[in-house]
Amino acid sequence: MKNRDKETTKQKLIDAVGEILREQGFQGIGINAVAKKAGVDKVLIYRYFESLDGLLKEYVSQEDYFTNLQINIGEEPMIRTLNDALEVGKKVFSGQIRQALGNIEEQEILLWELSHKNHVTETLAQAREKQGTELMLKMSQVVDFTKMDLPAMAAVITGGINYLVLRSRTVDVYNGVDLRSKQGWERIEKAIDAILDVFKQENES
Repeated sequence: MKNRDKETTKQKLIDAVGEILREQGFQGIGINAVAKKAGVDKVLIYRYFESLDGLLKEYVSQEDYFTNLQINIGEEPMIRTLNDALEVGKKVFSGQIRQALGNIEEQEILLWELSHKNHVTETLAQAREKQGTELMLKMSQVVDFTKMDLPAMAAVITGGINYLVLRSRTVDVYNGVDLRSKQGWERIEKAIDAILDVFKQENES
């Protein structure tokens, strides 16, 4: 019973972080604010997570798309051919778009990373890098990186997605693409697919 109560309280605190992010952004996060939102004594943050940073690390580890990449894209991807690799890439990028669009918590995590360098954001960056490195290692078995610099391409595409998602908070249209509509984001997904298809041809030549 005690262990169940502990896990319930921990999740209340983690959920409270998400609620505050949606309402106020990361500037609203603090020991007292999180404890109040969760309806528990703030001493439990120290008991269960050691510090506010510990709680935040637990929160982002549950919420971040790339940290939980395998869960978010489904089964362990089978990458046996160049086509497999590019199809997985398309799936990853479309999943990134779906995860970030309309997800205020995910967007606030991105904004926090861009504006602050601290132990939590560094830990998140390392976890993402580990996932990305493992995926690229699998892809390197079937993709000639001297012809197709897939890691650099992925950096440009994921960075572009993040920028456009965040930009959609302040503008409706970017370069003629409607960032507030489903059709606009379908255009972006098709453009990403087309980029990968072009580089596939380059890799096969």
